[in-house]
Amino acid sequence: MTQVLVVDDDAAIRESLSLALVGEFDVTAVSSAAEALDHLSRERPEVMVLDQFMPGMSGLGLLERLHGGFIPATVMLSALADTDMARQAMHLGADDLLAKPYDLAALKLKLHAAADRPRLGLDADTPLALRGARILAEAVAATGPLAQRSAQLSRLLVAEAITECRGDRKLAAERLDLDVAELNRLAGDLADN
Repeated sequence: MTQVLVVDDDAAIRESLSLALVGEFDVTAVSSAAEALDHLSRERPEVMVLDQFMPGMSGLGLLERLHGGFIPATVMLSALADTDMARQAMHLGADDLLAKPYDLAALKLKLHAAADRPRLGLDADTPLALRGARILAEAVAATGPLAQRSAQLSRLLVAEAITECRGDRKLAAERLDLDVAELNRLAGDLADN
């Protein structure tokens, strides 16, 4: 079962969201970014639901603190979502953003999609070339139709490049010597921008 960390300072939202997700997800809920940092130092949930506006450290502040280390697939929630905040959240590693009030069915779909995106679990400090070599070694060892393995390899390499560039697809395309359209085509379902 997919592990989800819910980070929201509003107890009512935290509890109702936890209850709504239990059964479909293995849910842990915390009330602050500091508690989330503590939890993430011990556990590695696949997905995090992260509120933006919290006392102390904001959701974006938490993503900044996590940069260079483990960041679960992240769906941000915000009552005041705008394009600039969405861009900044994606740049810091968030996978998606939903405005409050949100549709629970849409949130569940986004959580499943975020959990299904390729993530290798390699530290962000590992150079992209080494991560790419590990991806290639895994693809060579894999079985199945060549076209399927090739497409998966492309998606993983593109996902790692996008992560390396903190969500900046133009920079990721430059590093892979591709144009952005080709990067998005290779990324497949990662290209939700």
